[in-house]
Amino acid sequence: MNTAIKRSNNFYSIAIASLEVRTTDLLAAKAELERQQQEEKVRIEDEVLRLVLEVEAAKRRYNLLSSQLETLEQQREVMRIAYRLGRGSTSQILGMEDKRDCLSEQLTDVEIDKDESVRKLLQLIG
Repeated sequence: MNTAIKRSNNFYSIAIASLEVRTTDLLAAKAELERQQQEEKVRIEDEVLRLVLEVEAAKRRYNLLSSQLETLEQQREVMRIAYRLGRGSTSQILGMEDKRDCLSEQLTDVEIDKDESVRKLLQLIG
C-alpha cells in the first residue's frame, strides 16, 4: 500500500507541477497581450495626434492660400483696369491668370489632403 500511496502522491505532484507550469505560461501570455495592447494604444494615440496636426496644418495652409488668391484677384482687377486704360500688358494679365490657376490647384490639393486626413481620423476614432 505504501507504494500505491507514493505513486498517487507522485501523480498528484506531477499534476500540480504541470498546472503551475501552465499557470505560469498563461500569466506570461497575458502579460505579453497586455504589452501588445499598450503598444497598440500608443500607436493609435500617435496616429490620431499626427492626423489632427495634419488637419490643422491643412486648415492653416488653406487659409493662407485663400488669402493669397483673394489678394491676387484684387491685383488682377487692378491690372485689368490698367490694361483697359492702356497701362498694362497682355503678358501681365496672362501671368496673373497662371498664378490664379496655380493657387486654385494648390487649394484643391490642400482640401483633398485635409479631407483624407479627416477620413482616416474618423476611421480611427469611430
